[in-house]
Parts: sequence; structure tokens; C-alpha cells
Amino acid sequence: MHQFAQTSAGSSGWLRMQLGTTSPRISGASSCVVFYDGITSVFNDIQVRNVYNYSDGNAKTNVRLIFNASDIINKLNPVTFDWVDAEPRKSQSGVPLQEIGFIAQEVEEVLPEVVILDEEEGNKLVNYTALIPLLTKAVQELTQKVNELEEAIALSSVFRSSNSPTGIDGDIDPTIALCKLYQNTPNPFTENTHIKFYIPENIKAAQLCIYDLQGKQIKQFSLINRGDVSQIILGSELSAGIYLYSLIADGTVVDTKRMILTK
Repeated sequence: MHQFAQTSAGSSGWLRMQLGTTSPRISGASSCVVFYDGITSVFNDIQVRNVYNYSDGNAKTNVRLIFNASDIINKLNPVTFDWVDAEPRKSQSGVPLQEIGFIAQEVEEVLPEVVILDEEEGNKLVNYTALIPLLTKAVQELTQKVNELEEAIALSSVFRSSNSPTGIDGDIDPTIALCKLYQNTPNPFTENTHIKFYIPENIKAAQLCIYDLQGKQIKQFSLINRGDVSQIILGSELSAGIYLYSLIADGTVVDTKRMILTK
């Protein structure tokens, strides 16, 4: 083990290098080792193959899920910039290259958790690695919204609007307009669920059809009885997931609703 120490102006500091281990260790008098030239007041670059952050679950407490990450990310202001104390990097063809990042003071207003102050020099620094979980959560939130939109598009493209049983603008068959489809109960369900509907006596043919979210028909029930009737859906005959079900009367889609099966 090697240790370098220096005392000046009433304060002391040290840098310790532990070489007697498989992976050599470096530590300093404080919790940070700063790669900074105190004479020229310039931060140094670090070039490595991989960087691994300490993230052992056994070392963490008060763990909480992150919510509304998209809202937080949208408040950040990515910028390009040049360093005041360094010449711009250049491409192989000699074109100056700007840096990409954030302004620490702006980030601090949104996420003070990822900004620290170097008290000796007065510089503010951003923990860019800490933004990765936020970005991950934001992508997950956006993915969920995309899935919901795709479901809505599939629903509108495969089935006619329930507000227009004929599927087009114009006169509505008064008999078809009397048909009613109700939300299944219970919903979500794990075993069986009931779907209730009303079918007028003069409807010649009626079916209850079940579809997956891609519009593929999974089941079809021919409805013989008229008036207020119901159909039992057996959860054992379906896989867990989200399904759409439609009441069709004399070839016209009366209404479409969604049900959720969990197992």
C-alpha cells in the first residue's frame, strides 16, 4: 500500500493506492477523487474501456419506484457548447466539434439529486449516469402510451364506431339502435365473467364475437334468445390478456368493449 500525504494551511489531504489486491484500489481523504489540475484550473479527461458503478442492492435502503419520468426529462434542456478553458476538439478532417450536455445550474433546478458542488473550486458537476434510470423509465412510459394508442387504432380500424351502428354517416336502422352491449362483470376476471346485452325480438341473427388486440377472432357465440340475455365467458378457455368483444346484430357491429383476463 502506498500513501501520499500533504498538509498545508491547517488542512491535510492524502491519496492512497492499494496495490496488494487483484484489482488495485485508489482512494482519497474525502469521498471523491477529483481529476483536476489545481494549478491550471482544468479538469482532466478519463479514458477507460468500461465504467461500473457501485449499485449493490444490499447497500441500499429506502428504495422507491420512479414515476412521471417523462415529465422530468422534458424539463431538461440539452445543449451543445464549447469549454472556456479548452480548445475545441476537431474531427479527422479538422472541423471543430462542440461538446454535448447540460448546464449544471439548469439541471439542479429540475434534479438537484444529480448535481454536486466542488466546494474547493466552486464548480458544479452533473452525475450523468444517474440520468440513465430516468431515461429508462421515460422510455417505458412512452412505450406504454404507444401500446395504448396502437390498441385504440386497432379498435377503430377493425370495428365500426358504436355511435353509428351502420358504420357510416346517415340513417340508423331503428331496430339495430335498440341493441345494447354492456361491460362484462367482473372485469378484470380470473375465472369466469358475464357479458350482458339486449337484443330486440325482430333481430334475425346475432353473434357475440371475441377478438385479440390484433383483430383476430378468437371465439364466436350465436345468440338465440332475445331480450335481456347474457353469455358466460370461461377464463379457462382463454389465455391471460386483453380482449375485445363485439355484439353483432344482422351483420352490423352494435358496440365493442374491452375485457381483461388475469391468471
